[in-house]
Amino acid sequence: MKRRIAAALLALILCAGVPLLSLAEQNIGSYGEADPVPVTNGEILIAPGYACVCPLSVAVSGEDAYYVYLQYVGAPAYTTVDRSPAPGAGGGDDIAFYIAPGETVELEVPIGDYKLFYACGETWYGLSSKFGRDTHYATSDDLLSFYASEQYYEGHSLQLWVQVGGNLGTEDIPADEFPG
Repeated sequence: MKRRIAAALLALILCAGVPLLSLAEQNIGSYGEADPVPVTNGEILIAPGYACVCPLSVAVSGEDAYYVYLQYVGAPAYTTVDRSPAPGAGGGDDIAFYIAPGETVELEVPIGDYKLFYACGETWYGLSSKFGRDTHYATSDDLLSFYASEQYYEGHSLQLWVQVGGNLGTEDIPADEFPG
């Protein structure tokens, strides 16, 4: 009986023209589902364990969403205040967040020098799969420094699209060079 059901099911699949794809070919993420993972604009996906005090604004354009990852590389050359652990936080050094297509996110990050990485695509499948097999990965050429001056916490305002006279160089990278 089991053989007849299996054979009938296989015949039905083959006759219907439905390809039998591997999980990777189906773009199945680590969640075991092909369904998108719900996420909201500005959602922190990796939280740092340090006090977030320096401003960061990131704007994107177009139809792609972005996963922005700031990898901590060290203390800034100049700051009047050192990094301090966030009360009750158990996170690490890095911070990552989601930006919906055509939106802007404004948040605060801990003091430090960071390497900017970003992944972009149409549909978010979670931290492991990012935007699926069509994910585009890139990194900044320079470090971003967040620090405390005599009067203010200093940060950055970024626009992640190609601009004439822009001052943030980026380069494409393979998926295995993306940190998170």
